[in-house]
Amino acid sequence: MQRLIPTIVTASLLATGPGIAHASPLPLALVAPAEETFDTLTEMAAEKYAEKDYAGAIALFERAYALEPEPNILFNIGRIHEEAGQLEDAITYYERFISDPQVDIEDKQVALRRRDIAREVVAIRKKDEEKPPPVETTPPVETTPPPGETTPPEGGGGEPGVDDRPKPRNVRPIGYALVGTGAAALIGGAVVGGMAKRQESIFAAAQSREDADAAKAKGMRLAPAADGLFIAGGILAAAGIVMLLVPQNRKKADAKSPTARIVPQTSPTQVGLGVVGRF
Repeated sequence: MQRLIPTIVTASLLATGPGIAHASPLPLALVAPAEETFDTLTEMAAEKYAEKDYAGAIALFERAYALEPEPNILFNIGRIHEEAGQLEDAITYYERFISDPQVDIEDKQVALRRRDIAREVVAIRKKDEEKPPPVETTPPVETTPPPGETTPPEGGGGEPGVDDRPKPRNVRPIGYALVGTGAAALIGGAVVGGMAKRQESIFAAAQSREDADAAKAKGMRLAPAADGLFIAGGILAAAGIVMLLVPQNRKKADAKSPTARIVPQTSPTQVGLGVVGRF
């Protein structure tokens, strides 16, 4: 850096706070023409910032930059916009600061981190704004049958002596479907995992900061997707295998005899089958 701006370029400017309206120029009467120099403007801007008058501080810093294009002024304006919640304006000033040839590499890295964080917050805000409103559901209205009519009981109401118990279902088609879906999810997880691994190689071989940032962001999106596909595929495949192993025509077992059954076992780190017994 060629020159540090007094007061405002300190650790106190690294705090964050609630947003305010965009900056508007201050009346010229606040500063006497004879005293309007780079140093007086930056000192007045620091005072406005301490008073939480972010719009006034930005206006004074912009006038100081017009007199002397010191790159630290751009970083200061970006930080004030960030603290005021005006993240898109903050990103603009951070990029102007980064592109200035007078800025050394360490200070550019600081501005790059702040710009990337601001971009992520803006993306999250846009996603929240695009979410559809929740759909309200109305509870079903109970109807009363006319006098003289009766509602048949649930589960039947046929002739006396007829067994109203539900018939056993053939779960084999469902089992095959779950196994197929689980296998497809596992294959998809492998494909997405390979794409994430490729982004890691691109990141390692990147020749510029922008390429490295793009590869890193894409890899961070693909890795959780691959994990989710692996977990979901394992659970679906295990559930399908269980359904295929269950006998289709199960007779009523003696209540006193021991029984055992196979159930899927899942955890955050593994998927498998287990045997549960009753004695």
